[in-house]
Amino acid sequence: MKRIFFALLALCLLLPTLGSCAGEVAVIDGSLGLGVYSALDTVDAETNDGGEGDIIHTAASVILDGAGKILSVRFDQTHATVSFGADGKAEGAGEIKTARELKDSYPEMADWYMQADVLEQKIEGKTLDEAKALVNEDGKGAEELQSAGCTMELTELMLALEKACNNAKVKVMGVVGGSVGMYSEVTESEDASEKDGVITVKTTFAATAAMPGGVINGAVTDEIEVSISFDKSGKSTTDLTKTLTTKRNLGDAYGMSKSGFDYDGDGRVLEWYAQADAFDAALIGRRPSGVGKMPGADGVGSESVIKAGCTIKITGMVKAVQRALENA
Repeated sequence: MKRIFFALLALCLLLPTLGSCAGEVAVIDGSLGLGVYSALDTVDAETNDGGEGDIIHTAASVILDGAGKILSVRFDQTHATVSFGADGKAEGAGEIKTARELKDSYPEMADWYMQADVLEQKIEGKTLDEAKALVNEDGKGAEELQSAGCTMELTELMLALEKACNNAKVKVMGVVGGSVGMYSEVTESEDASEKDGVITVKTTFAATAAMPGGVINGAVTDEIEVSISFDKSGKSTTDLTKTLTTKRNLGDAYGMSKSGFDYDGDGRVLEWYAQADAFDAALIGRRPSGVGKMPGADGVGSESVIKAGCTIKITGMVKAVQRALENA
């Protein structure tokens, strides 16, 4: 018996590529991408019923190989409902959690997260075009998805997936997979008077890829702010024709370099996407426990983050990354 034990021990030591005697941890190399699709709708307030604004963000993270095959995919979604009265009073919003956080309590669909899991499993190993073929023209899944338990409408998920694949440019190596996280908060809430009232929801997104043990090897962050406006009679004045675009996709048009606050006092402010790139780079090599230590008490990054070129407040970014790591 001792001989068998020592023989097995020697085998474990001589074959480190197995990862452990209990089983090998598979790792992948590829390009990490983040995609976001956003939708907005409003309802006017009536005498007895308040008005509402619904903001839905669907996010996807992917890792693609060199041939465009999807090695890893992860979805999540938020549905933020903000309210205002027929008297033009802003009523704010409740706590905004994602579908994966709420699980069976998600207002869109109780088993959304389970159906998303099925979709992810069916997509992995396929190219984007092959993944699109899983969905019929009516937005519902083909028989392969339906029979596996994914029966929900998939248009928004597939649009987020396509954007993630098109954005997959961050190289990652030796990771166990990718993940996605979201953090939403109400950043502005004003009643209507002679000027329109407004409620603004800011949502930060993160795609991450971690190596065995949780060390971050790649990350992409993005952010969007969506405002619901209304007059003092409770009628929505929100422009529903406006395309909802994230700050990274706006690029220089976001305008932070011209109007942003110079937190580090060096006389210049980089555009949001450039600061996000610096934050993403500062994440590399960190474990989950170290991510929460990146911001200071004022929400601005620690000295190492500032030196990397990110001088904006990063609290939302950190929380989105933490949620992505938890979802992995």
